[in-house]
Amino acid sequence: MTRNLSEPTVYSQVATQGSQGRQLARRPPGPATYEIKVFSDTQTLSIGDGQFVFAIPDELDRRRLANAHAFVSTVSSSGKPTVMIRNITQAQDMLSTAITIDVSAFTSFTASVPPVVDTSVNRVDGHDLIAVDVDLAGTGAKGLGVMLRFY
Repeated sequence: MTRNLSEPTVYSQVATQGSQGRQLARRPPGPATYEIKVFSDTQTLSIGDGQFVFAIPDELDRRRLANAHAFVSTVSSSGKPTVMIRNITQAQDMLSTAITIDVSAFTSFTASVPPVVDTSVNRVDGHDLIAVDVDLAGTGAKGLGVMLRFY
């Protein structure tokens, strides 16, 4: 039987399972996907470093960024919104090819040039600061979000 556990109950339930269970609670197996809303659906994208910054939680310590994508809620009529993921703590861009969203497209999943993770700098440590940098906003694009998957 599978059941979903709410965040407050996970740790209390796992704490009764012994040390192996507690280890799994701190670092769950398998991939972890984070979806981050950088600009609200009514906000026009603007260029700049650190448009959104977050800290890597302990659960992702020593994980690797496997893929990165982006989406907008209003498409660009000219120019491709372009996003870079940067590890501030390690002073490294984590992508060798930035995320782009083609003109008139909502996501980067179908981009003519797909994003590429730089596997030489894709490892994160707990408490690293990660920035979402917008290098190109496109014309009229609104509501930027990014999806980051760690293994």
